Parts: sequence; C-alpha cells; structure tokens
Amino acid sequence: MDLNSVNLELEITELIVTGIAPQDSDRLQIALTTELTRLFTEVGIPPAIVQSSHQQHLDGGSFEVTRSMSPEAMGMHIAQAMYGAWQI
Repeated sequence: MDLNSVNLELEITELIVTGIAPQDSDRLQIALTTELTRLFTEVGIPPAIVQSSHQQHLDGGSFEVTRSMSPEAMGMHIAQAMYGAWQI
C-alpha cells in the first residue's frame, strides 16, 4: 500500500492534560493539530495507523512541563509523543 496516497482522518475524543488553564486549551489544541499534520506530511503516516482502522487507546507517555512552557510548546510535545507511540 502506498502510504503517500492515504486519506487520514484522526479524531481525538479525549485528551487528558492536567495543569493547563482552561483559556489555554484552544492554543494547545491548535499546536497539537499543526504538529501532527506536519509530522504526517513531512515524516509520513506510521504503518500502525493504516493497519488499525480504530484504536481505542494510545499511551503517548509523559514529559516534564515547566511553568514557563507555553500551550503551543505543550501541544507540540504531546503531538510528538503521540507520533512516537504510533511508531512502536
């Protein structure tokens, strides 16, 4: 299967992020979506996504957040962790 011609629709129904202010959630979501799109476009769609049409749970692991970390930086880290989890 040619992964370059795959039409991908990803729905994240629940994302648990503790410690973020409610007013920052939109900025985090935009950054996460932007980074996932970049990764899928530039690096490629992981075969694990194509092989499984419905995944109930994805554990992207954890990372340290500093007080100075912006919602945009958090969104990028979350997207990279998700993408990395699909590579396994």
